[in-house]
Amino acid sequence: MGRDWCAQGADVEFRTNEEPPFLNKLVVNHALPMLVDGEPAMQWIAARFNGEPTTPNCGEF
Repeated sequence: MGRDWCAQGADVEFRTNEEPPFLNKLVVNHALPMLVDGEPAMQWIAARFNGEPTTPNCGEF
């Protein structure tokens, strides 16, 4: 999906969380990324509200 948005000229900043599968299909698979990536995600949102530019990485994924 990120590549499709980039192809249409969107400003995409794509990040992944490469955690190993752990207890697949259980809530821990959703809770662990939230704990690991929650603060960086909130910092990203706050930066957008403060007018800071994004760092698009189209072509890198």
